[in-house]
Amino acid sequence: MKSDNITKDPLSFVWHHKFYDPDNLYTSCGKKIEVISGGYKSMHGPEFSDVEISIEGTTYKGSVAVHANSSDWYFDKRNQDPSYDNVILSLSGNCDRIIRMLDDSILFSASLKYPERISENIKAITGSSSVSPCIRFVRRYMEDIETKNGFSRLLVERLERKYDDVMKIYSSVGESWQDTFHILFSRTMGLGSNKDIYMSLARNIPYSILCRERGDIKRIEAMIFGTAGLLDDKLYDEYKAELGAIYSEMAEKHDLQILEYCKWTEKGVRPYNFAPKRLAQISKVIETGNATFDNIIIANNIREVKKMFDMELSHYWKRSFDFGKRAPMAVKGIGDMTLDIIIINLVAPILFAYGRQTGNVELEERALEYLYDTTAEMNRYTKPWEKESNIVENAFFSQALIQLSTEYCDPRKCTECFIGIKAIKPI
Repeated sequence: MKSDNITKDPLSFVWHHKFYDPDNLYTSCGKKIEVISGGYKSMHGPEFSDVEISIEGTTYKGSVAVHANSSDWYFDKRNQDPSYDNVILSLSGNCDRIIRMLDDSILFSASLKYPERISENIKAITGSSSVSPCIRFVRRYMEDIETKNGFSRLLVERLERKYDDVMKIYSSVGESWQDTFHILFSRTMGLGSNKDIYMSLARNIPYSILCRERGDIKRIEAMIFGTAGLLDDKLYDEYKAELGAIYSEMAEKHDLQILEYCKWTEKGVRPYNFAPKRLAQISKVIETGNATFDNIIIANNIREVKKMFDMELSHYWKRSFDFGKRAPMAVKGIGDMTLDIIIINLVAPILFAYGRQTGNVELEERALEYLYDTTAEMNRYTKPWEKESNIVENAFFSQALIQLSTEYCDPRKCTECFIGIKAIKPI
């Protein structure tokens, strides 16, 4: 059994998950401790709050402080911190000093004993060089209801993080959900280092202005391409020249300005995803008027949502991926992979955000359902899991695994992860 030369992290982990021996829990002076409630982890002050314990028939309610050594109470100056006044028990690996409160009363102390294997497992996992050291445990526990719930919680965590991003945009556009949708759609269609430019472009051409010219795809393209600064270079193209002339008229009519410091890059972007091709797709979606925020909210299923983005590009953009650059194969509209990205990064987040903001749980759940019905994305976060565990079935799992990898695996917060807990727990 482990009891000394340890840090406070394993102790907090053991107490929180009740991995200690309840029949072998005594104060440093030999009094039996019965844990009625282990309380809750605290963000500030003592490690656990709302704890309830009984010592020789007397019940105590308050907080529990955790230290590697009981003497750390003084080293960390807890005796001078008012937030520690309600501590009823000090847990440590080594009770090397009696602790006195400000009123000179003695604070109960206990040396928390736990299986040696827990400390070894924590070191093995947190010290591993593997991207996700617990991958091998996933398949073993995949049918466990607790594991399935864990992945659901991870997905909700990720959507809650995206909720914050959506609401920042929502606040910046006068609390307009359609304008928020417009900006998010543009960002979603952006790739790599161009994403910020796509967002700036959407902010500089309000959706309401684009709608005024709906029915004329050339006018919409001219406004978008012109404001993006893609109509004024020296390379001549007949169609580009036509759009340039239209942009001059639209810029004066709607007071449009070319984006400053707008540097589009093709680095790391495939030709069929070059900015002009993407902007042509955005223009056509806006021109059709089907993919709107209101329509997303009232859609009954993912098929209806995908149909909103179903459109056919003009003859020029079917066979071109840039001005003056012909494509070897015609592309009619938005491909399946891009549609999946739109569901993952636009539809599900904004649906969840609107549901959360309005208290509509049904919309929040629909966002999760859409991800469950969407093909998983493969990237540096999900590929290791797919290779080792073969569990990346859809975007529901891939998004959950991205959350797991970025928020738990990378920073090695294994003791806070439901998979890590299973891996650390002694058999």
